[in-house]
Amino acid sequence: MSLETTFGATGEVDERTYLATRARTVGLGPFFVLVEAVVGGDGGRVEEEVKMQVAVAVALQNDVLGLSRDLEMGEGRNFVVVCSRGAGRGLAWGVEKAVVVHNEAVGEAVEVWRGRGREGREGREGEGEVMAEVVGFVGRHWGWVAGRYM
Repeated sequence: MSLETTFGATGEVDERTYLATRARTVGLGPFFVLVEAVVGGDGGRVEEEVKMQVAVAVALQNDVLGLSRDLEMGEGRNFVVVCSRGAGRGLAWGVEKAVVVHNEAVGEAVEVWRGRGREGREGREGEGEVMAEVVGFVGRHWGWVAGRYM
């Protein structure tokens, strides 16, 4: 049973646990593998941090843009619903919080990616290109998902 399915069976989940799980289950693994195949192998800790922040941002994009559909279907596994319910606030507040958390994740991914270069760390050949593609995916994903849900 997937962790997301478990959430449905167990009821309430806090937003931190939800986001950590959602980032792992959003389905970016194949994309990351394809990008890494170009340079041959897995990245290091810095690259993994960038990928995690990108996965959080993409998960939040899906949840914000898919909120109407989730509400129509009675789906409670959505960050906006989870954090609104947990805080006892309305959905508009949850959307605002999701946007803030999304922007923080994107900012962190970019900062980690840029910081690697500022610190003069040498990575494997092509690592910069992998991270550029991973970070750039956030914008491409937004355009695709916005078109899908609008």
